[in-house]
Amino acid sequence: MAKNKIYYMLLGIGIGILLTSAMNIVFNKPKAVEYTDEQIKEKAKSLGMISIKENIEKKEHEKDEKIEKATDEIEADKEKQIRIQQELEQTRLETIGETSGDKKTAEAEKIKKAEQTKLEKKPEAREGYKSIEIENGDNGNDVMIKLREEGLIDASDNFIILVKRYKLDTKFTSGIHDINTQASDRDIIEKLIQQKDLREVGFYK
Repeated sequence: MAKNKIYYMLLGIGIGILLTSAMNIVFNKPKAVEYTDEQIKEKAKSLGMISIKENIEKKEHEKDEKIEKATDEIEADKEKQIRIQQELEQTRLETIGETSGDKKTAEAEKIKKAEQTKLEKKPEAREGYKSIEIENGDNGNDVMIKLREEGLIDASDNFIILVKRYKLDTKFTSGIHDINTQASDRDIIEKLIQQKDLREVGFYK
């Protein structure tokens, strides 16, 4: 009899526990929370998660920024190179202008000096001859001007052509020379330049 009481008591306790658990499940069932796509994305971002699409877009954006930066640098380098070339060209033109101006001034001084020399008393040349004075540093053009002033050569360029052809521009012998008024251009060159210099350039061929 005592065993039956214990049995029923344990059975009642077990049934009570089951009923309590069942009621707890029924009445305290957790409510399911539904999230929108935006809420899910925000939640993922807060946890440091980024979607594949956003990751791709981010990388593409970074790539575009790098390309844009590189393009800007290239353009800046091009502009710098153009500016440098313009400055060099300007400097070159200025240098040419200065050199040209100096050259013209030097030529004017030589002409002026030649005119002054002409006005000075010259030693009388023999009949049928005219005297010209060649100074140190006179080149073919200087000599040509002096010869034309004395009427020893005409206005053609035959004389200077011969001088340039045989590279005799700096070979003239300084001093006073008597030139026959009937002398040809070749005769005048032979008179004004030493024979050894003429032989070296093949003038007597």
